[in-house]
Amino acid sequence: MKNTIMAALVATVFGITAANAEGLYVGVGGEYVQSTAKHADSTAAGSVRIGTDINKFVAGELNVNTAMANGNQRANTSTTANVLVGYPVDLATFKVKPYGVVGTGYDFAYLKHSDDIHTNPVYNYGAGVQLDLAKNIALDVRYTRVEDYNSKAAANVFGLGVNYRF
Repeated sequence: MKNTIMAALVATVFGITAANAEGLYVGVGGEYVQSTAKHADSTAAGSVRIGTDINKFVAGELNVNTAMANGNQRANTSTTANVLVGYPVDLATFKVKPYGVVGTGYDFAYLKHSDDIHTNPVYNYGAGVQLDLAKNIALDVRYTRVEDYNSKAAANVFGLGVNYRF
């Protein structure tokens, strides 16, 4: 069932042709990751995303986050396919778009004192806001909760990024 949900979400997000999409964007960002696991330390992460605006309310994106090793944990990478749904607001001097985000994907966790990698299916949900800084550049601030389908492991991710629209 989990694989079916993930496959359906990925197909929905990325099955849209470029002709139906309003625009492509790429982004980079930094995150503060607070794990809920026992004896896990908070850490920093970097992210890269590529997405497409399906229309002015809905976007789909592929997001890759890499968390740095810190204290009791080793580095890990997660890849998620996300759907963002928001409502753009034109203010007097700038545009802002609050949105909700939901997605699914995989986390690749390196085990402590080992070179083994555990691959775990994950899902995420959260909210954010995009603020247009220029015609093609937007500041993206978001909170995401990432949870493992198979266990109670989770992380709170607070991010700040910049997106460039083509």
